[in-house]
Amino acid sequence: QVPLENIKVKKERIVSISPNAIASSGSVTSECVTHATVKACEELLKRLEPVKQAMNEPTWASGESRV
Repeated sequence: QVPLENIKVKKERIVSISPNAIASSGSVTSECVTHATVKACEELLKRLEPVKQAMNEPTWASGESRV
Protein backbone atom coordinates (compact mmCIF):
# COMPACT_ATOMS: atom_id res chain seq x y z
CA GLN A 1 0.00 0.00 0.00
CA VAL A 2 1.00 3.62 -0.45
CA PRO A 3 2.52 5.28 2.64
CA LEU A 4 0.24 8.01 3.98
CA GLU A 5 2.99 10.65 3.67
CA ASN A 6 2.95 10.10 -0.12
CA ILE A 7 -0.73 11.08 -0.42
CA LYS A 8 -1.64 14.69 -1.11
CA VAL A 9 -5.12 16.20 -1.07
CA LYS A 10 -5.43 19.56 -2.75
CA LYS A 11 -8.20 22.12 -2.53
CA GLU A 12 -10.23 22.40 -5.74
CA ARG A 13 -10.35 25.83 -7.36
CA ILE A 14 -13.70 25.31 -9.09
CA VAL A 15 -16.46 26.21 -6.63
CA SER A 16 -19.25 24.40 -8.52
CA ILE A 17 -17.82 20.92 -7.84
CA SER A 18 -17.04 21.44 -4.17
CA PRO A 19 -18.42 18.59 -2.05
CA ASN A 20 -19.61 21.18 0.46
CA ALA A 21 -21.43 23.38 -2.03
CA ILE A 22 -24.90 24.48 -0.95
CA ALA A 23 -26.56 22.54 -3.79
CA SER A 24 -24.87 19.30 -2.76
CA SER A 25 -26.39 19.11 0.74
CA GLY A 26 -22.95 19.42 2.34
CA SER A 27 -21.86 16.46 4.45
CA VAL A 28 -24.17 13.89 2.82
CA THR A 29 -22.37 14.36 -0.49
CA SER A 30 -18.99 14.40 1.26
CA GLU A 31 -19.81 11.06 2.91
CA CYS A 32 -20.85 9.55 -0.43
CA VAL A 33 -17.72 10.78 -2.19
CA THR A 34 -15.53 9.48 0.64
CA HIS A 35 -17.21 6.07 0.53
CA ALA A 36 -16.79 5.90 -3.26
CA THR A 37 -13.11 6.81 -2.92
CA VAL A 38 -12.52 4.06 -0.35
CA LYS A 39 -14.30 1.50 -2.56
CA ALA A 40 -12.24 2.62 -5.58
CA CYS A 41 -9.00 2.19 -3.61
CA GLU A 42 -10.08 -1.29 -2.49
CA GLU A 43 -10.83 -2.23 -6.10
CA LEU A 44 -7.46 -0.90 -7.27
CA LEU A 45 -5.66 -2.92 -4.60
CA LYS A 46 -7.53 -6.04 -5.68
CA ARG A 47 -6.68 -5.49 -9.36
CA LEU A 48 -3.01 -4.74 -8.62
CA GLU A 49 -2.52 -7.84 -6.45
CA PRO A 50 -1.44 -10.09 -9.39
CA VAL A 51 1.12 -7.47 -10.45
CA LYS A 52 2.38 -7.18 -6.87
CA GLN A 53 2.80 -10.96 -6.67
CA ALA A 54 4.57 -11.08 -10.05
CA MET A 55 7.00 -8.40 -8.84
CA ASN A 56 7.80 -10.46 -5.71
CA GLU A 57 6.32 -8.09 -3.07
CA PRO A 58 7.81 -4.76 -4.27
CA THR A 59 8.20 -1.76 -1.97
CA TRP A 60 6.79 1.68 -2.71
CA ALA A 61 10.34 3.10 -2.88
CA SER A 62 11.43 0.55 -5.50
CA GLY A 63 8.49 1.56 -7.69
CA GLU A 64 9.24 5.26 -7.33
CA SER A 65 12.83 4.74 -8.44
CA ARG A 66 11.58 3.33 -11.76
CA VAL A 67 9.45 6.38 -12.59
